[in-house]
Parts: sequence; structure tokens; C-alpha cells
Amino acid sequence: MVEPSELNHRHMGRSFENIVALGLSLIATLGFGAFCLFYIGGFITTAA
Repeated sequence: MVEPSELNHRHMGRSFENIVALGLSLIATLGFGAFCLFYIGGFITTAA
């Protein structure tokens, strides 16, 4: 038998990991988007 508190703790840990993974992927996406904008902006500036 597993204690309810341990089961709940394990569930909380898993959801927390999901939130962290989601946040990291969001930050990575935003960072990549910003990098692309700066890269394209710099390319346009040098071309013009």
C-alpha cells in the first residue's frame, strides 16, 4: 500500500516538472523568436 500523502507528493512533483518544462520551452521559443528578429533586423539594416 502507498500512503496517500506520498502519492499526492509524487503527483505534485510531476505537475511541477511539467510546469517547469513548459516554462523552459516557452522561454526557448521566445528567445529564438527574439534572436530571429534581431538577426533579420540587423541583416536588413546592413543591406539598406
